[in-house]
Amino acid sequence: MGKPIQLRLLVVELDFQMEGYSTFVNKEKGEIVSVTDRTLRIAEDVEIDMENYPEWEQDMIEEAIDIIENEENFVPIPSQFDIDEYEIMETFSLNIEPAKVRERLCRAIQGRGAFRRFKDLIIELGVADEWYKYKEERLKEIAAEWCKMKEIDYVDDLE
Repeated sequence: MGKPIQLRLLVVELDFQMEGYSTFVNKEKGEIVSVTDRTLRIAEDVEIDMENYPEWEQDMIEEAIDIIENEENFVPIPSQFDIDEYEIMETFSLNIEPAKVRERLCRAIQGRGAFRRFKDLIIELGVADEWYKYKEERLKEIAAEWCKMKEIDYVDDLE
């Protein structure tokens, strides 16, 4: 069995995923590895001339080659599309007290621009700290469930 992953690191990755990057858990080392999608495509090339790439990209290409050659050790983390942030935002809004705050948040998340309105309003209403704590808890639950499903040991360092 590999080294356990720190749940805190996985939660951070789930929260801050960027388009154009692929992120994996290395089950052997208990580490998170992110590489650009472009780098993964380069690494699939059988005859890579590493001298054609800057040093920083060579390192990432080597990581991508490791992912491809040892795919049994690497598990892609849930993507931003697998995590329904709108549902998390909606559940928070439906359960916050007092009712006046709840009503304003529930109205704010309707229609286009819901995420921007929500983020502006939680600051205005003074509930941003509650939101970020709630969101971290939900991401922690998602991360722990995912680790169990993928049979990845983890250390709960978020308590």
